Amino acid sequence: SNSASKIYKINLANNHVDFYIGGGTVNTTSATSSTIYASAGSIDLDSNNNLYFITDCNTTTPTYLTPKKLMMVSQNSDGTAGTFTEIAGGTCALGTPTAGQPAATQPLTAGTAYSSLLSIAAINPNFIYFSAYGNSPIKIVNGTIYSTNIGANSSNGILTYNRSSNRIYRSVSGLSFGYF
Repeated sequence: SNSASKIYKINLANNHVDFYIGGGTVNTTSATSSTIYASAGSIDLDSNNNLYFITDCNTTTPTYLTPKKLMMVSQNSDGTAGTFTEIAGGTCALGTPTAGQPAATQPLTAGTAYSSLLSIAAINPNFIYFSAYGNSPIKIVNGTIYSTNIGANSSNGILTYNRSSNRIYRSVSGLSFGYF
């Protein structure tokens, strides 16, 4: 999508919907909830209620070919969005991330970066899995990026984390699905 997405928080108990973040043109940690650019696509919450999302490095004319960044926003005690943190892709370049390096200094995707086909599985702020269409999955542990072999037989798949069973699930090409 060429326009910024907005993310809403929905209270299922009373069906109340509140704006949370997005709709802006800023893709850095200086953003506020209404100035941040959020790409359409995968979001996830970790066990600490931090929200993970994708922002585009080119917020004026984003495409599937422009680099992306993985961002996190903390949640304030009143339930509003807090501060923004760049998790990976801060270089705003396409390329294969180098394992063992700080994730914020490494590219997030090597080639095409369809934000609608990216997936995030955030266990907590120190342990995050990420999968992008056409790219091998990666994991980020304590801010360091690593390759991972979950579903490595396919570079096309979606990740999700089940907190109840403490398992990562990943679909892979060929219509299979596995847990790790």
